[in-house]
Amino acid sequence: MAAGLLALAFLSPIAACSSKGSLDDLKNPTPSRSTSSFKPSTSASIASDTPTWNFPVNLDGWRMDIIDRDGKNRAINSAGCYLTTSQRPIAGPLEGDREESEYQNERIATTLRSQLTNVQAQPASETRVSGFSGKKIEGAASEISYTGKDGVAYKGWYWSRVFGKIKTPVLLQSTYACPVQAYSAAELTSIINGKLSILSRASEDFDG
Repeated sequence: MAAGLLALAFLSPIAACSSKGSLDDLKNPTPSRSTSSFKPSTSASIASDTPTWNFPVNLDGWRMDIIDRDGKNRAINSAGCYLTTSQRPIAGPLEGDREESEYQNERIATTLRSQLTNVQAQPASETRVSGFSGKKIEGAASEISYTGKDGVAYKGWYWSRVFGKIKTPVLLQSTYACPVQAYSAAELTSIINGKLSILSRASEDFDG
């Protein structure tokens, strides 16, 4: 994997805190139920109200190099792209699902700006990921371009969703990023519309 992407491969699980809290508010988050993300998308796969990722471990042209490591998964391809997911508890108090999701996603761009150059962020058109029983899970999403430490230009889609209305609030994040010439909006759409999904009984909409 290119050096510029390697340093950013786990931006999705940036330490989670609410807009009213601090990083110290997150008390030893326990591993999430990523193991259930490798089961079929049936009601039996959801052991509680905690949303979990259903990661496509056999995605054509991709190779899994990290599976269920502290709630993180990553696949890479020969073009230098990566697809990641992460999930972890998030400390309160919480403003609301929309506000907290937008805040967490903005933190990604802030972190990139502190590490890299030519960082440009804009709202992404793709803001929903496939959910349980055909639902589409709403999230905060950004398209971010930047120059890596290797001097290569990259582009990525960064998605965040806080589920704050459940017993244990949780932050789910995903990233699809590539060297600019390898980035494919069509591939991203294909991945998030059926291949990558979220198992959840929680509301799919921010305001639901």
